[in-house]
Amino acid sequence: MKRYIIGIDDTDNYGSKGTGAIAGELKKIISDEGFGKTGFITRHQLLIHPDIKYTSHNSSMIFTADIDESRINELETVLEKHLKEESAEGSDPGLCIFCPEDLKDKSELISFGYLAKNIVLTKEDAYRIAQRNNIYLKELGGEGIGIIGALAGVALRYSGNDGELKGGAKDFEEGETYLIKDFLAHKNIDSVQDIDGDIPNEDDNVYVPWKVKPILTKDKLVVFVKKNPKGGYIALAKQENRDLEEKRQDLTACDEFERDVDEELISSIDNTCANCMYRRWTDKAFSCVKDRK
Repeated sequence: MKRYIIGIDDTDNYGSKGTGAIAGELKKIISDEGFGKTGFITRHQLLIHPDIKYTSHNSSMIFTADIDESRINELETVLEKHLKEESAEGSDPGLCIFCPEDLKDKSELISFGYLAKNIVLTKEDAYRIAQRNNIYLKELGGEGIGIIGALAGVALRYSGNDGELKGGAKDFEEGETYLIKDFLAHKNIDSVQDIDGDIPNEDDNVYVPWKVKPILTKDKLVVFVKKNPKGGYIALAKQENRDLEEKRQDLTACDEFERDVDEELISSIDNTCANCMYRRWTDKAFSCVKDRK
């Protein structure tokens, strides 16, 4: 079995079922037809811009799957067929299937994902990155621009530091109060963290004003909370959760980060690979040359 990351984008229109629903159908196909075992779906927010065609929020849906390598070509055919049949009229669906073991340049791929949150990219940009990194990428209807979001979403999921759990963690009701240990017992929550960086105690209370939406952080699903003036904590509301995601829209730099000269900086967030003197641009992405020195 090999671990793959599967991404889709631009499968819907205003009156159709969402891309997240179709991602769930693909997961079911993989399970029901014995291709392998799938993981949770994450939603990845991309750039909102007048030059980008999207239905409502310009987000892609991504999940992992452990697949029998001998059946990967068969799986590609099956998923292509389902997407063609289920994508809405007028949509521009794209499918991406990526095996991390086949990756040639990690920083180039991940940077493409983060750039898709900041600048307008093209299908040609996506195909160049996919070809250089042995990634299956295919247009399945319309103008096919969904391949951009599908590849970007896969890159962001691979980074381990972007995306929220689709639909949120179930079993938590709006307006109710729970214990931290109730969160930690949930299958789709790995950790609970205070936005100030503290780790709450297991017996602390958490008030839930909205859904509980874990955010992928260092490959873990983390629920972020803030201190409650009345004691305990409050889970982040919808916009607070999205604002937290927005603050992480750049690739967080490693311990080797060295700030480039002012005229070469492209991000307002200082501590990011996009501003590092060791990044080297390759079309609409960049590579790290630190290890080559």
